[in-house]
Amino acid sequence: MIFTFLDYCEIDAQTNSEIINETKTCLFMVYENIISNSKFLINNSDFFIKSILPKLCDKFLNNEQVDIRFNCLKLFIDVLGQLMSESHIYDEKKPYGKFINEFLLKNVISNIKNLLVE
Repeated sequence: MIFTFLDYCEIDAQTNSEIINETKTCLFMVYENIISNSKFLINNSDFFIKSILPKLCDKFLNNEQVDIRFNCLKLFIDVLGQLMSESHIYDEKKPYGKFINEFLLKNVISNIKNLLVE
């Protein structure tokens, strides 16, 4: 649902309204607070791996607004770091470990040059 609000803010971004900018900031703060609760993230790892990581990846690779790309990349790294530090989630022999590795190779590593463009 937060991504729906963020998409709406992007549609209205042409107005460059201060309210829109504050709304985007608040939405990212909500995500940061959710992600900072590592127990919640770990207990809901399936949702974060299959839904949130792909959405964040899409935003940081394809969005034209630098602030959104930066914030999504930061959140992506925060989520990925927590998930990969859990041996019961990230293990190359387990389905989530394979999924994360394949996802990173296919979506992030192959598009790294797009990430470095401002």
